[in-house]
Amino acid sequence: MYKFFEDNKQDAYIFLSESNLKHIKVLRIEKNEQFEVVTPFGKFLCTLEEKKARILQEVTKSTESPINLKLFMGICKSDKMEVILKACTEIGIRDFYPVEMKRSISSYKGKEIKKIKRLEEIALSAAKQSKRDIVPSVHEPIRIEDIKDYYDGKLIIAYELENKNFLENIMPERNVSLVIGPEGGFDQEELDILAKLNPSYISLGDRILRAQTAAITASFLIIQNWERKFEEI
Repeated sequence: MYKFFEDNKQDAYIFLSESNLKHIKVLRIEKNEQFEVVTPFGKFLCTLEEKKARILQEVTKSTESPINLKLFMGICKSDKMEVILKACTEIGIRDFYPVEMKRSISSYKGKEIKKIKRLEEIALSAAKQSKRDIVPSVHEPIRIEDIKDYYDGKLIIAYELENKNFLENIMPERNVSLVIGPEGGFDQEELDILAKLNPSYISLGDRILRAQTAAITASFLIIQNWERKFEEI
Protein backbone atom coordinates (compact mmCIF):
# COMPACT_ATOMS: atom_id res chain seq x y z
CA MET A 1 0.00 0.00 0.00
CA TYR A 2 1.28 3.45 -0.91
CA LYS A 3 2.16 5.91 1.86
CA PHE A 4 2.40 9.71 1.86
CA PHE A 5 3.37 12.36 4.42
CA GLU A 6 1.28 15.49 4.92
CA ASP A 7 0.72 18.19 7.58
CA ASN A 8 -2.63 19.74 6.64
CA LYS A 9 -5.46 17.71 8.20
CA GLN A 10 -8.92 19.22 8.59
CA ASP A 11 -11.77 17.15 9.98
CA ALA A 12 -12.30 14.14 7.68
CA TYR A 13 -9.85 15.30 5.00
CA ILE A 14 -6.13 15.69 4.48
CA PHE A 15 -5.12 18.28 1.90
CA LEU A 16 -2.48 16.93 -0.47
CA SER A 17 0.56 18.91 -1.60
CA GLU A 18 1.34 19.42 -5.26
CA SER A 19 4.30 17.03 -5.03
CA ASN A 20 2.13 14.28 -3.55
CA LEU A 21 -0.60 14.89 -6.13
CA LYS A 22 1.98 14.51 -8.89
CA HIS A 23 3.24 11.31 -7.28
CA ILE A 24 -0.33 9.97 -7.01
CA LYS A 25 -0.83 10.70 -10.71
CA VAL A 26 2.39 8.88 -11.62
CA LEU A 27 1.30 5.90 -9.52
CA ARG A 28 -2.11 6.00 -11.23
CA ILE A 29 -4.00 5.74 -7.96
CA GLU A 30 -7.70 5.48 -8.73
CA LYS A 31 -10.57 7.22 -6.94
CA ASN A 32 -11.55 4.28 -4.71
CA GLU A 33 -8.04 2.90 -4.22
CA GLN A 34 -6.86 3.02 -0.60
CA PHE A 35 -3.55 4.47 0.59
CA GLU A 36 -2.07 5.71 3.86
CA VAL A 37 -1.26 9.27 4.86
CA VAL A 38 0.94 10.03 7.85
CA THR A 39 0.31 13.38 9.59
CA PRO A 40 1.41 14.95 12.87
CA PHE A 41 -2.01 13.85 14.17
CA GLY A 42 -1.67 10.18 13.29
CA LYS A 43 -1.69 7.72 10.40
CA PHE A 44 -4.85 7.33 8.33
CA LEU A 45 -6.27 5.03 5.70
CA CYS A 46 -7.63 7.21 2.88
CA THR A 47 -9.10 7.37 -0.60
CA LEU A 48 -8.61 10.10 -3.18
CA GLU A 49 -11.28 12.77 -3.51
CA GLU A 50 -10.27 15.48 -5.99
CA LYS A 51 -7.17 17.10 -4.47
CA LYS A 52 -7.81 15.77 -0.98
CA ALA A 53 -7.41 12.49 0.86
CA ARG A 54 -10.69 11.43 2.44
CA ILE A 55 -10.08 9.69 5.79
CA LEU A 56 -11.65 6.26 6.16
CA GLN A 57 -10.11 5.28 9.50
CA GLU A 58 -7.09 5.77 11.71
CA VAL A 59 -4.32 3.18 11.47
CA THR A 60 -2.85 2.28 14.84
CA LYS A 61 -0.34 -0.40 13.80
CA SER A 62 3.14 1.11 13.52
CA THR A 63 6.14 0.11 11.44
CA GLU A 64 8.52 1.98 13.74
CA SER A 65 11.19 0.32 15.88
CA PRO A 66 11.05 0.77 19.67
CA ILE A 67 14.72 1.82 19.43
CA ASN A 68 15.17 5.58 19.08
CA LEU A 69 18.49 5.89 17.28
CA LYS A 70 20.26 9.17 16.64
CA LEU A 71 23.13 9.00 14.14
CA PHE A 72 25.96 11.52 14.50
CA MET A 73 27.86 11.21 11.23
CA GLY A 74 31.27 12.71 10.54
CA ILE A 75 30.81 14.71 7.35
CA CYS A 76 31.87 12.78 4.23
CA LYS A 77 31.60 13.59 0.54
CA SER A 78 28.04 14.50 -0.45
CA ASP A 79 27.30 11.30 -2.35
CA LYS A 80 28.41 9.19 0.60
CA MET A 81 26.31 11.18 3.06
CA GLU A 82 23.31 10.62 0.80
CA VAL A 83 23.94 6.86 0.66
CA ILE A 84 24.28 6.73 4.44
CA LEU A 85 21.10 8.68 5.11
CA LYS A 86 19.05 6.72 2.58
CA ALA A 87 20.08 3.33 3.95
CA CYS A 88 19.87 4.35 7.60
CA THR A 89 16.40 5.83 7.06
CA GLU A 90 15.31 2.47 5.67
CA ILE A 91 16.89 0.76 8.69
CA GLY A 92 15.03 3.00 11.14
CA ILE A 93 17.10 5.90 12.51
CA ARG A 94 15.13 8.82 14.00
CA ASP A 95 17.66 11.69 13.76
CA PHE A 96 20.63 12.47 11.50
CA TYR A 97 23.30 14.94 12.58
CA PRO A 98 26.16 15.84 10.20
CA VAL A 99 29.20 16.48 12.40
CA GLU A 100 32.16 18.62 11.42
CA MET A 101 35.35 16.68 12.17
CA LYS A 102 39.03 17.41 11.58
CA ARG A 103 39.53 14.62 9.06
CA SER A 104 36.38 15.34 7.05
CA ILE A 105 37.28 15.67 3.37
CA SER A 106 34.15 17.69 2.64
CA SER A 107 32.61 20.70 4.39
CA TYR A 108 29.10 22.16 4.65
CA LYS A 109 30.31 25.69 5.34
CA GLY A 110 28.49 28.18 3.15
CA LYS A 111 26.30 25.42 1.66
CA GLU A 112 24.31 24.35 4.73
CA ILE A 113 20.84 25.26 3.45
CA LYS A 114 21.29 23.59 0.04
CA LYS A 115 22.90 20.43 1.43
CA ILE A 116 20.42 19.99 4.29
CA LYS A 117 17.48 20.49 1.91
CA ARG A 118 18.89 17.78 -0.33
CA LEU A 119 19.30 15.41 2.62
CA GLU A 120 15.74 16.12 3.78
CA GLU A 121 14.46 15.16 0.33
CA ILE A 122 16.41 11.89 0.50
CA ALA A 123 15.08 11.11 4.00
CA LEU A 124 11.50 11.71 2.82
CA SER A 125 11.92 9.54 -0.26
CA ALA A 126 13.53 6.72 1.72
CA ALA A 127 10.83 6.91 4.41
CA LYS A 128 8.14 6.54 1.75
CA GLN A 129 9.94 3.66 0.05
CA SER A 130 10.46 1.74 3.31
CA LYS A 131 6.91 2.42 4.58
CA ARG A 132 8.12 4.32 7.65
CA ASP A 133 5.65 6.13 9.90
CA ILE A 134 8.02 9.05 10.45
CA VAL A 135 10.60 10.90 8.39
CA PRO A 136 13.93 11.15 10.23
CA SER A 137 14.86 14.66 11.28
CA VAL A 138 17.89 16.00 9.40
CA HIS A 139 19.66 18.56 11.57
CA GLU A 140 22.05 21.34 10.72
CA PRO A 141 25.76 20.52 11.02
CA ILE A 142 27.23 20.59 14.51
CA ARG A 143 30.73 20.46 15.95
CA ILE A 144 31.92 17.37 17.77
CA GLU A 145 31.97 19.45 20.97
CA ASP A 146 28.21 19.94 20.59
CA ILE A 147 27.29 16.26 20.67
CA LYS A 148 26.99 16.53 24.46
CA ASP A 149 23.97 18.82 23.98
CA TYR A 150 22.11 16.58 21.56
CA TYR A 151 22.70 12.91 22.33
CA ASP A 152 20.17 10.79 24.23
CA GLY A 153 20.53 7.59 26.21
CA LYS A 154 23.43 5.25 25.54
CA LEU A 155 26.27 6.83 23.54
CA ILE A 156 28.07 4.37 21.26
CA ILE A 157 31.17 5.00 19.19
CA ALA A 158 32.13 2.61 16.39
CA TYR A 159 35.93 2.73 16.54
CA GLU A 160 38.26 0.83 14.23
CA LEU A 161 40.94 0.33 16.93
CA GLU A 162 38.46 -1.20 19.38
CA ASN A 163 38.97 -4.95 19.03
CA LYS A 164 37.53 -6.41 22.23
CA ASN A 165 34.08 -4.95 22.77
CA PHE A 166 31.13 -5.92 20.60
CA LEU A 167 27.51 -4.80 20.59
CA GLU A 168 26.28 -7.92 22.36
CA ASN A 169 28.37 -6.94 25.39
CA ILE A 170 26.42 -3.70 25.88
CA MET A 171 23.15 -3.52 27.82
CA PRO A 172 20.37 -2.49 25.37
CA GLU A 173 18.53 0.80 25.84
CA ARG A 174 15.57 2.27 23.95
CA ASN A 175 17.34 5.60 23.44
CA VAL A 176 20.74 5.33 21.81
CA SER A 177 23.11 7.68 19.99
CA LEU A 178 25.72 6.42 17.55
CA VAL A 179 28.84 8.34 16.49
CA ILE A 180 30.68 7.42 13.27
CA GLY A 181 33.83 9.12 12.04
CA PRO A 182 34.38 10.48 8.48
CA GLU A 183 36.53 8.84 5.80
CA GLY A 184 39.73 9.67 7.69
CA GLY A 185 38.48 8.45 11.05
CA PHE A 186 38.60 10.21 14.40
CA ASP A 187 41.36 12.59 15.47
CA GLN A 188 42.76 11.86 18.94
CA GLU A 189 41.55 15.23 20.26
CA GLU A 190 38.02 14.32 19.11
CA LEU A 191 38.24 10.97 20.89
CA ASP A 192 39.32 12.81 24.05
CA ILE A 193 36.26 15.09 23.78
CA LEU A 194 33.92 12.11 23.36
CA ALA A 195 35.59 10.19 26.18
CA LYS A 196 34.27 12.79 28.64
CA LEU A 197 30.73 11.63 27.80
CA ASN A 198 31.46 8.09 29.07
CA PRO A 199 30.61 6.34 25.78
CA SER A 200 30.68 2.65 24.93
CA TYR A 201 33.09 1.71 22.15
CA ILE A 202 32.27 -1.12 19.76
CA SER A 203 34.16 -3.05 17.13
CA LEU A 204 32.56 -3.89 13.78
CA GLY A 205 35.02 -6.71 13.11
CA ASP A 206 38.62 -7.29 12.16
CA ARG A 207 38.49 -5.45 8.85
CA ILE A 208 38.50 -1.68 8.40
CA LEU A 209 35.17 -0.50 6.99
CA ARG A 210 34.52 2.59 4.91
CA ALA A 211 32.64 5.33 6.73
CA GLN A 212 29.38 4.65 4.90
CA THR A 213 29.66 0.88 5.47
CA ALA A 214 30.36 1.41 9.17
CA ALA A 215 27.38 3.75 9.63
CA ILE A 216 24.95 1.42 7.87
CA THR A 217 26.28 -1.73 9.55
CA ALA A 218 26.29 -0.29 13.07
CA SER A 219 22.82 1.23 12.69
CA PHE A 220 21.42 -2.07 11.44
CA LEU A 221 23.03 -4.10 14.22
CA ILE A 222 21.80 -1.77 16.96
CA ILE A 223 18.19 -1.56 15.77
CA GLN A 224 17.74 -5.18 14.71
CA ASN A 225 19.45 -6.77 17.71
CA TRP A 226 18.14 -4.44 20.38
CA GLU A 227 14.53 -4.31 19.21
CA ARG A 228 14.47 -8.12 19.46
CA LYS A 229 15.72 -7.83 23.04
CA PHE A 230 12.80 -5.55 23.94
CA GLU A 231 10.32 -7.80 22.12
CA GLU A 232 11.46 -10.65 24.36
CA ILE A 233 10.75 -8.66 27.55
